[in-house]
Amino acid sequence: SNSAAIWRVAWPSVAIGLLRAALGQVDAWYIGRLGSSELQAISAASFFIWVVYIAGELSSVGVHALSSAAEGAGDRGEGVGTAVVQGLWFSLGTSAVLAALASGPLLARYFAVVGVVDAAVARAGIAYARVTAVWGALPL
Repeated sequence: SNSAAIWRVAWPSVAIGLLRAALGQVDAWYIGRLGSSELQAISAASFFIWVVYIAGELSSVGVHALSSAAEGAGDRGEGVGTAVVQGLWFSLGTSAVLAALASGPLLARYFAVVGVVDAAVARAGIAYARVTAVWGALPL
């Protein structure tokens, strides 16, 4: 049936979406045990972290679209390979931009804009966001 065929193709995307949603909950559960300030810090960083993950998804979506088009056109050898190489370069560039943003004063400004007034919370949030942006974005 069509539903079964669609499910066979779609279930990995559904699983990844659920796991990605659970990531923030697991972080909150573990870090919340450290204290209220730490939990406030990761909560304030959550939108920035979401942007990091979305930026990482851009290259995979592009690779899927370009490689599917190449496959459909019968250009498996060169077309698909080109799409993968372009996606790799885009991913590396995106990771470099995210790492640069996370290491500059822009990240401190982000925490001020989202309303963090406690300096300890801002420092903890900046540290969490930097680690996630640098080490979390590189594999994306």
